[in-house]
Amino acid sequence: MDVDKEDNFVAKMNEIVASTRRKGRTDFQVKKNAIFKRAREHNGQISREILASVHDARAILEETTAGNGQDSSMEDLISMFSRRDNAMDSLIEEFGVMSAEVSPMRSTVINSASSTLQEQQDFYEESRRKIVRGAKVYVEAGIERQRLATDASELIRHYNALLRPTTPK
Repeated sequence: MDVDKEDNFVAKMNEIVASTRRKGRTDFQVKKNAIFKRAREHNGQISREILASVHDARAILEETTAGNGQDSSMEDLISMFSRRDNAMDSLIEEFGVMSAEVSPMRSTVINSASSTLQEQQDFYEESRRKIVRGAKVYVEAGIERQRLATDASELIRHYNALLRPTTPK
C-alpha cells in the first residue's frame, strides 16, 4: 500500500516538474524567437541600407573620378559613411540587448535543469537503496523458508525411520 502511495506521489511530482519545465521552456522559446525575429528584421533593414550606401558611394566615386563637383561629392561620401556607422552602431546595440536578454535566461534554464537532475539523482539513489533493502529482506525470507523446508524434511525422514520396524537379521 505504501509503495502505491509513493509511486502515485512520484508520478504526480514528475507531472508537475514536466509541466513547469514545458511552460518555462515555452516562455523562453517565445522570448528568444521574438528577439531573433527583431534582430533578423533589423539586420535586413541595415543590410539594405548598407547596400544602398555602397551604391551611393560608387556613384559618388564615379562622379569624383570624373571631376564633377568634388567638394559636394566628398560631403556626400562623408555623410553616407556616417549613416553607415550609425547603422552599424544600432546593429551592435541590438545584438547587445539580445545577448543581455538571452544569456541570463539560458543560464537560468540550465541551472534549473541541473538542479532537477540532481534532485532526480537523489531520488533514484534513495529508490535504489529501498529496492536493495527489499530484495535483501526477500532473499533472507527465502533462505529461511528453505532452511525450514530442509529441517522439516529431515524431521519427516527421522520420523519415518522411527516408525519403521527394525527387523533383526
